[in-house]
Amino acid sequence: MEKIISYRDQNYRLITTKVYYLRQVKKLVFSLLSLFLTYQTYKLLSILLYVDLEMGLLLSFLFAILINLFATGVFAFIGFVFPTHRVICSRYYKIYNPNRLKQIYQVMNVELFRKYLLIAIWGKEENRKKFFNGSRSGIEDMIYMTKQSEVGHLLAFVVIFIICFFLLAQGYWALIVLTSIINVIFNTYPVLLQRYHRMRVSLLLARLKK
Repeated sequence: MEKIISYRDQNYRLITTKVYYLRQVKKLVFSLLSLFLTYQTYKLLSILLYVDLEMGLLLSFLFAILINLFATGVFAFIGFVFPTHRVICSRYYKIYNPNRLKQIYQVMNVELFRKYLLIAIWGKEENRKKFFNGSRSGIEDMIYMTKQSEVGHLLAFVVIFIICFFLLAQGYWALIVLTSIINVIFNTYPVLLQRYHRMRVSLLLARLKK
């Protein structure tokens, strides 16, 4: 019996060690990907600021997609492996005016965006379980994930907004408009959606604790 227990302990320690090193490798890889996209964003901005380009509508649209993709990816990859929500004080994540949030949610038709995500990303059950597994502890995990997702999109929104400000001097008006529209859709809407999710989940968690 002691040999069986000892074997199980060794096997458990081996698995735990393996999981630990896999997590460290994941942190390294995702950090490098984030740095790579940071460099690509810098290169892209350098081209736009210092190279005289004939910016047609199609090229403007292409650059707008790349700016949003690179800048958002910087924070997405780093947020997968580090608690990036801690860069903002905890008071920010509290919903002080739920009714106002509901009004904004309805006016901006965020529900349509949520349905799109359900079809495109969260349609499969295994993908939904990564976000919420249905357990009480899963509620806490979901709140954590909403904070991670929200701060990633929020920081990306701010960075892209600053990039658009710098582009004003170059007169790339079509690029600025297209970049701003994409930024609102792919960063502002996720921020509102995550705040709305956290509001509903927090109410549910409060009821369960009573």
